[in-house]
Amino acid sequence: MNLDIRLPIACLFSIIGLLLMGYGLLSPDAPVKGVFVNVNLVWGGVMLAFAVVLYIAAKWAQRREGE
Repeated sequence: MNLDIRLPIACLFSIIGLLLMGYGLLSPDAPVKGVFVNVNLVWGGVMLAFAVVLYIAAKWAQRREGE
């Protein structure tokens, strides 16, 4: 049975990351006073990057398994 948990987790992180980035882009004010960075935008990008890494790792494992 070829069950790779990285693909559904990558989908989850990509959806949440895109939602966070969208919220960060639509609300230009930082939600916390004294913070000069839009935290939602930054962490949405981090979550999206993590999802890409998980997706690449899952596809790489599938390719190596087929050899």
